[in-house]
Amino acid sequence: MSDFSTAFPNSQKVFVDGPQGVRVPMREIALSGGEAPIRVYDTSGPQGHDVRGGLPKLREAWVAPRRVAARAGQPVTQLHYARKGEITPEMVNALLARFNRPVETSVIPQGEMAESRLLFEIPVFHRHRAGGRSGMLRVYEQHVVFNADADGDSRFWRYADIRDIGQLGRYRFEIATFEGQFGVDGKSYIFDLKRPLTETEYEALWTKVYAQGRPTGLRPALSHQQE
Repeated sequence: MSDFSTAFPNSQKVFVDGPQGVRVPMREIALSGGEAPIRVYDTSGPQGHDVRGGLPKLREAWVAPRRVAARAGQPVTQLHYARKGEITPEMVNALLARFNRPVETSVIPQGEMAESRLLFEIPVFHRHRAGGRSGMLRVYEQHVVFNADADGDSRFWRYADIRDIGQLGRYRFEIATFEGQFGVDGKSYIFDLKRPLTETEYEALWTKVYAQGRPTGLRPALSHQQE
């Protein structure tokens, strides 16, 4: 029987580093014809550990804050929270590291927040179909966050998730994302500003959104679904 590490000679196990020490296992497969290798999710599990010593406690930092609940007999596993429909920061961190696609979430990944420098913040009111919610719009080096005053209404976007930005007047601002749903181009988030954006702030955000040569526009397309 061949050793697991040599059973697949045209591929190797690699890890994609994410925030909070998350390391997502991927299998990098070599292709013929000069093509670049591709990566798929690797489900093989950890290798090379002594079974008598057990596996490294990679989730210790995540589970430690929940020990009070565990002592009370309440489950604290990610499976438990997933079955309850709760998205934890750990799940968000893993998704951000694993997928190179638009991500929008109401759960703010704390590792991302700690590792990115705040550029500016502005008090806003987020308009949506159910009315709206006050909060702070915070622009960081790596992402944009709307911190709502109430749980469940906050939003987190990487710059790769933002399709367009635009000023709809002196005290109104719009963020359009790539969150496509059933034929529409994305979603549009409208914010009433408690103060106008300065020219420096707007230019800083503009540069971040369009840094990779993305086509620019003064405002998102009208086909966007407002959130």
